[in-house]
Amino acid sequence: MKNVLRKPITITVMALMVGQTGLASIATYAAEQPMANGTQTIEKRVIVQPIKVATLADFNAALINSGVKDIQLTANISIPLRTIQAKGSKNIDGNGYTLNLNGGNINSEASTVNIVENMIIQNAGAYGAPLGGTATNVTSSYKNITFSTTSKALFNLQKGTVNFSGLILGSNTTATAIEARDINVLDDGMISLTTDKAGIKLYAGTFTIGEAATVDVISRTEHAFENSGGGLVFNFGNLSLIANKKKCLCSKWNGTSIS
Repeated sequence: MKNVLRKPITITVMALMVGQTGLASIATYAAEQPMANGTQTIEKRVIVQPIKVATLADFNAALINSGVKDIQLTANISIPLRTIQAKGSKNIDGNGYTLNLNGGNINSEASTVNIVENMIIQNAGAYGAPLGGTATNVTSSYKNITFSTTSKALFNLQKGTVNFSGLILGSNTTATAIEARDINVLDDGMISLTTDKAGIKLYAGTFTIGEAATVDVISRTEHAFENSGGGLVFNFGNLSLIANKKKCLCSKWNGTSIS
């Protein structure tokens, strides 16, 4: 039997995903696999492109839809003061745009794995950058995040794990800058934070700084680091903690009080 498919073909299908706003582009790659008996099989690879959002309505719809995982901003978005409860795991690519939370929060759902990257954040609320909150068994990873205006908290996931990579820059005035059960700064990551409150608060987990990673924290009025509940610190990179001279550098270090 003659093999009629002589080269790979590419098929692009535009599909409206159930319950989603916007279109998801699904690219299917079909490649021939000739077999000894003259027949062939077709291999398929499906790639789902992120939902692109340019308005508050579309962004909100994507966040609360558990069937949407990948979201990409295509414009600056401002959210009125409120809390949005995300559904399901989310990968949010800010694409270099600005997200103004106006003192509100985008909270994570329990038992989710999330990514937030390439974003400028303004006026974060009590739980800081998107996909923080008090839910359990959550891992949220942040890459290349800049806080362009003073926020309440920067990152707050007290019962979960936060991972940092790329460049993280920010300052805040009314809450601890970073709070989490576990904090990981991945290799070559860089964090530079200034706060009027405590710098970093660890809840009985681990604070790990990877090789060639750098963490610079300045607290103008309180502790630069607080270890709540006997967590452990593993520093394989560069750690700089600066506190106001009237306060101790660390309230606890590896479970032991230091003054």
